[in-house]
Amino acid sequence: PMETALLSRVVELTWPRIHSFALHGRYLSPGQASVVPTLLSRMSTLQTLRIQAAQSFALSRTRILDSSATPPVAGFPQLRSLTVAYPDPDDVLFPLQTPHLTHLSLRDEPRFYLYLRKKELVLSPFASPILKASECLAILRRKNVPLLSSLEVVCEADTGEAELLRYISSAYAHLAQ
Repeated sequence: PMETALLSRVVELTWPRIHSFALHGRYLSPGQASVVPTLLSRMSTLQTLRIQAAQSFALSRTRILDSSATPPVAGFPQLRSLTVAYPDPDDVLFPLQTPHLTHLSLRDEPRFYLYLRKKELVLSPFASPILKASECLAILRRKNVPLLSSLEVVCEADTGEAELLRYISSAYAHLAQ
């Protein structure tokens, strides 16, 4: 959980054999988000990556990777499953080489839908920056994932919805779920 993870200490170590890494819960400070790129740069054998963390309004959409990673992340050649909640369409994570990726989930968890509909009744310190269909399309176009067989996307309809559906149906020949 993000609330108890000692990311500032974990990032000091190298994790050359980690195959699965997951963070969930909520970002408590911008500092937590800033160490994730460096942490991931030390996990070259990842096969499963899940980052499902609630974001404060101050952070809005938090990038998983940016150009600040030291050393920079060149790709995840063994990654097979990627789950990102409330992704930033400009995240450096998406164009990285992931030739073996079979599962991609761009989702909205944890969910705060009641707040979206009843802002005057429910006060939430967390943002729910659900992707627009056009933003989702921009992410998918940046991913070269020829083996993708499972795709989950959560997005709000906008003018790019029809194009997103056409792209998904034509770009992923192995899609089964």
